[in-house]
Amino acid sequence: MSALQVYGLCVILVAVDFVVRTLRIQLFLRGLRRGVPFQEVLLQSFVAEAGSVLTPMRVGGDPARIWAMRQGGLSITAGVVCVGIETITMTVIIVAVTIGLMLTVGGEWWATVGPRLTDSLSDAGPWLLAIVVASALSWIIAQRIAPETRTMLRRELRSVRRYARVVPWWAYGAAVPLTLVNIAARVAILPLLASTLPTPPPLDATLVGSYALLYGQLLTPTPAGAGAVELVFLGGAAGEMGAAEGRLLFLWRLFTAGIPLVIGIAAAVLHYGFGVFGQPLVARRLRPRSRTAERTDPTATQDAPPAGDDRG
Repeated sequence: MSALQVYGLCVILVAVDFVVRTLRIQLFLRGLRRGVPFQEVLLQSFVAEAGSVLTPMRVGGDPARIWAMRQGGLSITAGVVCVGIETITMTVIIVAVTIGLMLTVGGEWWATVGPRLTDSLSDAGPWLLAIVVASALSWIIAQRIAPETRTMLRRELRSVRRYARVVPWWAYGAAVPLTLVNIAARVAILPLLASTLPTPPPLDATLVGSYALLYGQLLTPTPAGAGAVELVFLGGAAGEMGAAEGRLLFLWRLFTAGIPLVIGIAAAVLHYGFGVFGQPLVARRLRPRSRTAERTDPTATQDAPPAGDDRG
């Protein structure tokens, strides 16, 4: 394939990633008996990704999504419960995938990339020390200056666990393949870009390296893992890419972070901020499945008015 064809496929993978994310959050919204149009949830997904890219350990994604949901007329309770259920579900699946990779191909991956990566990181002692110090400082600051935030998060987590039973089991079951497709689409971008090299690195090394680079950002104290991800990428975590590694790093960052960031900021500013494309489509209550379900609905409070009404 030509480079342009590969880039086109990468754009398709980005689209697939956000489509399945949107379908997954719609599953949980429907489980909470909230109907939100696909295009509205899609824009909320881009806003959430922009929040993730711009914050350490991707912690800003969920608050950004809840804000966008609120602008679209969803009650804060429904938004928090829905996002919390999605986060817990995703975390369980990501942990399971990580363990599976470690037990199956992790050893082969390390045998391929370990020697060069170790040598590269040993020469980057100051950078590694800075990352460790930044991580420790971030944790200490969060513990000392935001105790009320920790209390709120614990309370919301208890609420999510308590009300997760409201969501039907079919929603959780359907979320599993959607999340696997989401992970696969994101991970496949780097191997696809590496296929344009005259001598691509081994596919298993690139796949596992891509996964580690993407989901390792959840542990880094810089936005989108800036610095740490580049250091590990150029150190050979995804295989030997030769003189083209700088170009591939730029393209990989463009498709996995740059494009979603631009679209997310545009959606937040133009759609939810100024209403350039019209007011956000209002969430609607779906008919409860039974009187019992209605009584146990944690989000039964009145949904908020659309953002336009708030500004009036």
